[in-house]
Amino acid sequence: DPHVDKVVALLTDRGWDFERLNTEDFPKDVGVDWVIANGDKGGVLEFPLQNKINLSQIKSCWYRRPISSNVSIDLITSQAREFAQNESSTFLKSLWIFLFDRFWLSYPLKIRHAESKINNLKLASRLGLCIPRTLITTNPDSAKKFFTECNGNVITKVIGKGEIILYPMNETNG
Repeated sequence: DPHVDKVVALLTDRGWDFERLNTEDFPKDVGVDWVIANGDKGGVLEFPLQNKINLSQIKSCWYRRPISSNVSIDLITSQAREFAQNESSTFLKSLWIFLFDRFWLSYPLKIRHAESKINNLKLASRLGLCIPRTLITTNPDSAKKFFTECNGNVITKVIGKGEIILYPMNETNG
């Protein structure tokens, strides 16, 4: 990420202590040792080149375009790789939650909240903005009825990620 590279250069020029955690490096190249006992909040992230950082030393975090974790290709089965991938992803999410009381640029859970199109419609309505008539459905009949009621003047949007190509309805396709 070239934006992060520029910030890293600036922090280095100023002599500030920092560590860059690229999520795709966890757990293959970046490890964790975290013993939780008797209220101890210590935990250590182990970076390449023997760099270690105690979680209690972290004062601020910047969450920027994370990439899925890379698990070891030495895991024999696809089930083991999927399990390790899920555990790695869950650990990182838990780490962000653990660090919630630090200064954040783009706190992950707030980003997820802001990405919710459904919640944004609710907020826009509460703020008095005029929102278009909206249907969110898994029911094809409801979708057809809505399409008809709107005289075909509809826009489709995903509520998550991805796309699907739609063709105008006619007598052949429904």
